[in-house]
Amino acid sequence: MKEIATLLLADGTVFTGVSVGAEGEVMANITLYRGATGYENVLTDSAYEQQIIAFTYPHIGNTGISEDRKPVVSGVILRDYPVMESHFQSQWPLKEYLRRHHIIAISEVDTRHLSTLVREAESNFGTISGVIITGKLSALQLEAKFKHYFGVEYPENRMTTLLSSSQNRSTQNSVTQNSTTISLQNPQG
Repeated sequence: MKEIATLLLADGTVFTGVSVGAEGEVMANITLYRGATGYENVLTDSAYEQQIIAFTYPHIGNTGISEDRKPVVSGVILRDYPVMESHFQSQWPLKEYLRRHHIIAISEVDTRHLSTLVREAESNFGTISGVIITGKLSALQLEAKFKHYFGVEYPENRMTTLLSSSQNRSTQNSVTQNSTTISLQNPQG
């Protein structure tokens, strides 16, 4: 059974996906990595320390992990997680490596859409959580998370509303993604 995970951006966009790392929640700056190779080095590179790395190439993890170096990233975002890894030097699947080192990760995220949002955003902060966010009650919880994580204080007269939500994944189109946008609107205009 697949474990649900949620990626929450500072602009209120929510992606639902599958947990492929450790359990828990992490908040950090999201950095895009566009390379097709070298994911093992990226996880341990001090330039990416305490950041959530969004791998935009869709086949990350298909060669497994060959060295047990300690990762320095806070979280990982993937498009697809491979069914199995295949490389003669592979010692561990990526999922096992991430869990052993307590790195929170999410897959089944539309990284092309995420890339656009991150490039256009004023803030690249996000959080990965094992909790799925849907409905009005969760939108209020989302507002509380923003206050806690991002230091954003919303006036009492603001309302949290769900603008759009898609709960059904298309298995025929690999680009289709569950995402929800939360809008914090001021009724006074």
